[in-house]
Amino acid sequence: MNSMKKIGMIIYGYPLGVSPSLINSAILLAQEHYEVHIFINRSGLELSKINFNNQNIIIHALDFNFGIWNKRILIFHNGKFEKIPIGNIYRYMHSKLMTSSILCRLYLLFNRGRSYSFSEYLYRYTKHFFKSLFEFHRGILNYIGNEYVCIIGVQPLGLIAASLISMKEKIPIIYFNLELFLEKECKTLKEKILKSLERECNKKGFLTIIQDKRRAKYLMDDNNIPEEKIVYVPVSALGGPYRKKSDYLYKILGISKGKKIILYAGNIVQWSMSLEIAEAAQKWNDDKVLILHTWRSNLENETYINQIRNLTNNKKVYLSINPVEWQLLPELLSSADIGLIFYQNLGKNFYETGSSSNKLAQYLQVGLPVITIDYPSFRKVIEKYECGKCTKTPGEIEKLANEIFLNYDTYRYNAFKCYQEKYEFAKHFKAVIDKIKSIS
Repeated sequence: MNSMKKIGMIIYGYPLGVSPSLINSAILLAQEHYEVHIFINRSGLELSKINFNNQNIIIHALDFNFGIWNKRILIFHNGKFEKIPIGNIYRYMHSKLMTSSILCRLYLLFNRGRSYSFSEYLYRYTKHFFKSLFEFHRGILNYIGNEYVCIIGVQPLGLIAASLISMKEKIPIIYFNLELFLEKECKTLKEKILKSLERECNKKGFLTIIQDKRRAKYLMDDNNIPEEKIVYVPVSALGGPYRKKSDYLYKILGISKGKKIILYAGNIVQWSMSLEIAEAAQKWNDDKVLILHTWRSNLENETYINQIRNLTNNKKVYLSINPVEWQLLPELLSSADIGLIFYQNLGKNFYETGSSSNKLAQYLQVGLPVITIDYPSFRKVIEKYECGKCTKTPGEIEKLANEIFLNYDTYRYNAFKCYQEKYEFAKHFKAVIDKIKSIS
């Protein structure tokens, strides 16, 4: 009979396979002789597949049946009646086509004259406004019992599912916050309801994991939680520096060894400024190439990708759209010379990203100097360690790259130093393990 204590990790719609924080947390907890059960919706797992090859880490990819929520009802919209599946009503809350009066009526339908306890409020609102999440949590209940030490809820949706389970099983909840979700940035009714649920569940939780004090300040103010319930764990990689230099990208993309590779590795989307970077690369000298690598699959026909593909004919820009397993990522990254990090300023989650960027820690681990968007959270790290450059525009990338290449070995040395002192994951996660041991 298995006597190992269990820890649940609940992830809903978040890409597990490219989240070093989640991957590393599971590995370190397993090393501490906990059996880690990861519950994730199947479509979420498909976003970024992963195999831990660890018998103490078990992934449960759950499907669920919407049942009655596939039935259709009539809604009067734009002067006519439309048949809409009940479960899809809430998707319309994100649509600009829906009038505020309809949203208010839906809201009042569930709230008129009601005063709920926390448990009633959580159960009712999740069931009405987040149907698939509600079904997801019910599926998890088939697996979880009192042998679980705690449940880690990832992001607001994972936290809500974990809190629903905790109401029944009385298991302590840890909130793993990877992306800030702040009230003043909520635009739709559904987002406001989600924020309200996140806040109440966060206040009831045992512990919150977040990346640094600046990000924590926003969350503490928004959710009214005390600092003593916070542990700081920057997004970072597991293990020591990866000092090998590979030729991975040269081989798979057929690039001449005489070229310097400037790499963006991440989500190729509008907020990452990938198109602007590719446009800037058109003016680079022939000794440099830009590679845009993504972890997402099935991007062949996406409009944004095709806009970038139109800029690849002159061999200054290369698209790498075949994801690799997370264990191979250091080898891929180490074949580049400089790593790029750019974010549009779409809110505090993007602006305060110096400790929450997967890319920064992963570049530094393999010794890549970095060129980043000039946000204070990046500038503070880069100026302290002299491991790269900051800029306000992709148009300056080549000029800054030339400055780095003039003293490349020093920048590379400083990148490793920054990683070891600031971003090695196990050093920071020990505080989480200690907290878990205090209740197990």
